[in-house]
Amino acid sequence: MRHRVVTVAIVLASVAGCASNDAFLKGVLPGPPGDVLQESVLSPEPDVRRKALYAMSKWKKPDAELVTLVGITLLGEKDMMTRAQAARTLGVWGHPEGLGYLSIALTGDSLDADMTLATESGLALPKVADRSKFVRGEAAKALGSTPDDGAVAPLVTALRTDVDQDVRIRCARALRHHRSVEAARALILGLADSRLAVRVTARDSLEYMTGQDLGDDPAAWDAYVSGSDAPLADYGNRPTRKRATESTWFHISEERRTRIKEIFSDLFPLERKEGPFD
Repeated sequence: MRHRVVTVAIVLASVAGCASNDAFLKGVLPGPPGDVLQESVLSPEPDVRRKALYAMSKWKKPDAELVTLVGITLLGEKDMMTRAQAARTLGVWGHPEGLGYLSIALTGDSLDADMTLATESGLALPKVADRSKFVRGEAAKALGSTPDDGAVAPLVTALRTDVDQDVRIRCARALRHHRSVEAARALILGLADSRLAVRVTARDSLEYMTGQDLGDDPAAWDAYVSGSDAPLADYGNRPTRKRATESTWFHISEERRTRIKEIFSDLFPLERKEGPFD
């Protein structure tokens, strides 16, 4: 791991007390809480560290010190899958203390979050986004699961600037979980993304947040969000899409319809025609 073992030892010592509290733990664990904590950062096997982090996600009501331990793992772990599990664990917990670590993993910006314990432990936190798009995507999803207004800003930044479309899709999907006009405005910008999949996700999120179906036109969405006193009043109520009826289909002349049938019958014959070897 990139961070020093002594740093991990200091953080482990600070969380050992809360991990031994029976009221603090619920769920089935692969071993004693103290062992799980040590395995999550000190095991030489990445799969063991990842499984320990998954077990920790089942723990209820984690305090800031335990969140710090997982946040340090997210930023300092070498194994990509273990970093991704650290992000998932923070997302399950939804603790405000995890925002700074998730924001760094997604965008490289710490949001000036309070990470005093990590700093006092001698850890130099990175200031760059995670190199793996998979981990950045998991960080975006975790920010969508964190019920704090501070989670919106890094999602907005990544939706606008991340180079990978899958990460931007995760951001557009995560923003819908924050009932915020700022999130809705960012999704309007997502409608102008160069990738169709991002635009489709942004529109779907806008429909979920507003209950409106205004198509793909950013101007129409901006007019609605800016002109409405309560643009998110129908939050969570998706609009009912009208199904196309025969009256709304394109009208094709009978002559042209016959010609189309002839073309398709030549391309995809229903009956086998005689060949040169028959």
